[in-house]
Amino acid sequence: MPKKATPSAAVTIPEPEKPEFFSQKVANPIPAKTPTTRKSAPAPKTRDVRKQIASIYENAEPMMSPPPKRSSKFKALLLTIFILAFLTAVSWTGFFLFGRGSGFNEDKINLTAQTNIEPLVGQEFIYQVKIKNQSRTILNTASVSLRFPQGYEFISADPVASGPDNKVWELGALDPGQETIIDIKGLIWDNTEADTNLQMILNYKPGDLSVEFQKVVIFKKILSAPGVTLTATLPTEGSSGSEIPLSLSLDNPTNLNLTNLELSLSLPTGFKINDKNWKENKLTVSSLPTASSTIISTILVPTAAINPGIQQIKIDLKNKKDNKSYLLQSITKEININKSTLSLQVAANGESEKQTVNFGDKVTFLVAYENNGNTDLKNVTMRLVLDTPSVDNKSLFDWTKIQDKLDGTVTAEQISPQVRRAIITWNKAQIPALANLKPQDKNSWEVVLPLKTKESFNLAKLTEFKTIVFSEAMLGSEATNSNLQSNNLTLILNSDLSLTSQATFKENKNLPLQIGKNEFDSKSIYNVAWSLTNSLHEITDLQITTTLPENVDWEKSASATAGEITYDETTKQITWKLNRLPTSFPKVIINFDVGLKYADQNSGKETVMLEKTRVEAKDKITEESILFWKDPITVLP
Repeated sequence: MPKKATPSAAVTIPEPEKPEFFSQKVANPIPAKTPTTRKSAPAPKTRDVRKQIASIYENAEPMMSPPPKRSSKFKALLLTIFILAFLTAVSWTGFFLFGRGSGFNEDKINLTAQTNIEPLVGQEFIYQVKIKNQSRTILNTASVSLRFPQGYEFISADPVASGPDNKVWELGALDPGQETIIDIKGLIWDNTEADTNLQMILNYKPGDLSVEFQKVVIFKKILSAPGVTLTATLPTEGSSGSEIPLSLSLDNPTNLNLTNLELSLSLPTGFKINDKNWKENKLTVSSLPTASSTIISTILVPTAAINPGIQQIKIDLKNKKDNKSYLLQSITKEININKSTLSLQVAANGESEKQTVNFGDKVTFLVAYENNGNTDLKNVTMRLVLDTPSVDNKSLFDWTKIQDKLDGTVTAEQISPQVRRAIITWNKAQIPALANLKPQDKNSWEVVLPLKTKESFNLAKLTEFKTIVFSEAMLGSEATNSNLQSNNLTLILNSDLSLTSQATFKENKNLPLQIGKNEFDSKSIYNVAWSLTNSLHEITDLQITTTLPENVDWEKSASATAGEITYDETTKQITWKLNRLPTSFPKVIINFDVGLKYADQNSGKETVMLEKTRVEAKDKITEESILFWKDPITVLP
């Protein structure tokens, strides 16, 4: 039995007031009897006695006062105690009705799921969700919500879901013994042999209770990979500079028509794919019908940058769905690479890896070789190969302005509507040492090649933005097909984002005299305007930052046509941010005021008003970062 509720604080009930006895002397009181000798006395007259008694009651106060009336505060206190006791009784009644007293608990609500078949990657199946009320209590306003596994694709449901996201079903009231079934059809694109978790959440209110209860159940199933078989054939040994054949076989014995498959290669540093059908080491297989197979052959080339020894090549088979890739199968092959005696290297603007370029830039290419072997190499031919973006069969580079002191031979060909290949060739006619490269012979030279200006292109037709560059050595005659390639270099043409800065004088102020040393006499107020332009690609995650020198104040006056400007008083850093800048909004202007403090004796001397400005962003099309700096702003106060 529950304990009785007790008040939270002691309550004192006032005692009734003591009765007041009259203090007035009674007229002609009756004397008390004293023991006397009994004598006969004359009987008093009846009228006199009555008069005396009447006189006593007429002038006397009552013997006891009536009980006092209870105050309104006392009544309110009693009412509060009564209400608390009533609510406690109701709570305990609910406990016995819906708790252990009535046998109701969460276990009497069954929430289960099952599938009609074993889930297979890419194959439709049905989740059957059952909700059964096995208690003796009605469940009101019941609803069930589902959280599907990763990579789940919803197709249909019976009954249809209540919400637009196909995840919530409003069930209403579930009577004792009532069962509701929901069938959800869909499929899963996800990593193979992984647990798939379907989370079911049931919300309900038992009986007349207004409190909502919740039951959560997780249904687990192992997702199996479709029976597609990926096999690879690769030689066990090769040499840098030699072509290595790779054969990939796909076999689909299932009853599924697989689409949007993707093969991807993870290659060691120094390897490249000599196959234009592969883009960034990936190849799309649009369809692999039921009970079919296909063989894909390609050529791998270990370049001069390869490390000798055992190298691993990883091949993944994925399924692409809704801009995501899900792994179906992965295999790894090994090959032993022998190092070539001739090493090659190519760089651009001092960098041998990926870098960004802009319209009108000049690119300086460095070509280098060295014979690290013990024998002479006869009749070597060197080439620099550039696969460049093009529009109307015209290259991104201006070949009319090439600077090559060795005067190599330039040839070109269109290898696709968007890519044009240019080759600069040098042989023993331009470099006599190539006739017989002796051990430890080495050489390097530069080629300067500018990009065309933006006005030279129809930008609407420009769809390729990467230039692939490598050098190549042909050993012996061309018929022997013994070519050695250098490292690959990628030049990325990002959007034409630019920033211009301008400072305009507004007014001059005299500073008040200071106690002690007065370092500054005047302050000149300038308005700084940043003009940000862009027209080629949409830009995201823009940020411009700069720092004010110690003698420059932030004047708390700033505005921008877009984005947000902030100032950090501790670091004196100005930051402007913008989430995205579409090409339909080609220009953004940012304004802010700063105050340059100076001593009168320094008037007319060039002073830094704004430190270097950093501009960083991301090109949405190339998915590459953009980063450049603007020089400090100086003025003459």
